[in-house]
Amino acid sequence: MKRIINAFQKHKNFFLTNHGQIIFLLLISMLTHGLFIPWLGLYGDDWSLLWLSYKAGSTALFFPANRFLLPYIYSLFSYFLNPVIREWHILFFVIRFLSVLNLRILLKILWPEKKQMWIWIPLLFALYPGSLITYQPITFWTIYLQFSFLFVSFWLMLVAVNQPDKRWIFISLSVFFAILNLILSEYLYFMELLRIPILFIYFVNRKLDLKETFRKIVKISIPFLIIFMAFSISRLVFHKSASSYYNVDLGNYFSDPFHTIQHISSKIVADGIRSGLLAWFKPLFGSELFLYSGLRSILLLLFFTCCTTLIIFFFTTISFNNDEEKNTSLNSVFLGVIGLIFAGTPFWIANLPIDIGIANYSRFSIPAAFGSAFLIFGITKLLLRKRLFMNILLSMVCGFAVMMHLLSANYFRNVWELQNRFFWEMAWRIPAVDPGTTFFSNERIIPMVGGNSISAAINWIYMEDGVPIDHIDYYLYYDEGRFFNQFPQEKDIPFVRSHMAGVFSGNSSQLIAFWYQPPACLHIVNEKWDKYNPDIPSHLRKIAENYPNEFIRSIGNSEKNLTDNPIFMEENPNNFCYFYQKASLAAENNNWEEVVILWNTSLRENQKPSYALERLPFIQGLAYTHFYKDSFDLSLEIVDISKKYEPLMCEFWKELSQDYLLDKELINEFVGKNLTCE
Repeated sequence: MKRIINAFQKHKNFFLTNHGQIIFLLLISMLTHGLFIPWLGLYGDDWSLLWLSYKAGSTALFFPANRFLLPYIYSLFSYFLNPVIREWHILFFVIRFLSVLNLRILLKILWPEKKQMWIWIPLLFALYPGSLITYQPITFWTIYLQFSFLFVSFWLMLVAVNQPDKRWIFISLSVFFAILNLILSEYLYFMELLRIPILFIYFVNRKLDLKETFRKIVKISIPFLIIFMAFSISRLVFHKSASSYYNVDLGNYFSDPFHTIQHISSKIVADGIRSGLLAWFKPLFGSELFLYSGLRSILLLLFFTCCTTLIIFFFTTISFNNDEEKNTSLNSVFLGVIGLIFAGTPFWIANLPIDIGIANYSRFSIPAAFGSAFLIFGITKLLLRKRLFMNILLSMVCGFAVMMHLLSANYFRNVWELQNRFFWEMAWRIPAVDPGTTFFSNERIIPMVGGNSISAAINWIYMEDGVPIDHIDYYLYYDEGRFFNQFPQEKDIPFVRSHMAGVFSGNSSQLIAFWYQPPACLHIVNEKWDKYNPDIPSHLRKIAENYPNEFIRSIGNSEKNLTDNPIFMEENPNNFCYFYQKASLAAENNNWEEVVILWNTSLRENQKPSYALERLPFIQGLAYTHFYKDSFDLSLEIVDISKKYEPLMCEFWKELSQDYLLDKELINEFVGKNLTCE
């Protein structure tokens, strides 16, 4: 410990420089957000945006009219970037860090003598753990681009105040970046109003009296307020609904003002506490962060967290003098509270829930990073006058945040592996499938990936049309209500549906139902004996009874498309699902010898099924190649695992006994002695 302290003391002058502080912020950001980049993938809306950017040639279908600038931004970046996941993650990291640097520039201009604030507040902003869902690189990088636009606009405005001879140049640039923030999305829309309290603090810190302060604020704010009001009126008149989920009903609010004030006030308190304070430790005590982290992973991440926390503590303790930070705590708390109010306003008026952690609605907590950073710093400084104690507490707060980000990154790493397992199983089982086919599965087959997202990925695997493509050939439903609302229930009806990933043209006769519940392998629902499978939801079984799997082609390029495309992970055939999917496809095409070879190979490689009924294609193969004893033994293994599968096994053998190629008497003898069938 003494050596570390001496090393820090030796290079103290470097730490006080701008370069030293920027390197420190970059190091902590890399340890927090960059550690898992090589192993992270695509999630949620990333898939739709990737498909639209590179295959359709435009993301206009994805974004509503009031976000008209985003399609051009995505087109620009997709022109320079390849459809390679790592490149998008690196871009996201760079954009996020640029927002941290621009916040630091703002702080230096706002508080030129308060060097501790230049480090702590950008650091807290960078580590804010309220939204742990932001490992979606293509979806959320634009929000941090907005942060940069907003912060650049703020500090250009303050530069304009300092340089009267070039004021209108800097004001014009500041207005330009303010417009960019307002155009991009509603996430940071009301944070534009933060420039008024920022100006107030700026002039008060320079000892101006209140009258002069208000006069200057009004004078400087006029062009920004005009722009803000113009955009607000335009949104209310022409774009009341920003998206499928963002809809503002002002008439409802004005009809009952008292209830509206009560509602907004309760939201300010509840969401302010949640996203401003509780976000720094509450997600760590939930179970979701630890879903895919074993004890060894947790200990390793804890080691990285402790190292990062120590670096933060030593840097902030040795780099600053004891008496250089005064009268900043109340200013920080004030700006933090105002920042949290403006951060939550877009979502309160749209009546959207704000959550924290990995939850889907935690994306609405992203804007709270600014206010929360100021609030945490201000409260800590207000309560702990001793700089050492303050640094210890803030370092611990940062340590909690680092741990949450690392656990979240590990969660997303595992979800990416789950996705690729699903993609490869689908490719092994379905080498090709007729265009216009709809897939229907059980609820939410993979975390962080919805119907639009997984459908875009499926089209990457199976579609081979030349770009630009103005449609998608395949779509997957997992929500029962949505499926029955959108999919025609009578057969042989062509239909067209516009989805976020593209316009899908399907036919109601082309449907494949499957069940996927890892660690069990992906299972195409059989229309004959799966109606007795108690594990498969009843609506899937009923659907499968009416749709035989006649659209699957045994020869196709799905595996090649996965192998050749850098957005997917490499094939991993060293698992039982590889043998199961290949055997299921072979059984569907009556290639019984191939089924037996796959079974014997799986035995040699000590690969075993995770789910009882994954033995079924091998039971078929062994029976058709006259290895009846082995076939019967596997059947008994299924029944021994659970008696609930006995009705299915009865139907299974009843079906097989109808085939003249098999020994009906031998099968009936086995069934009569070992199964209780009606």
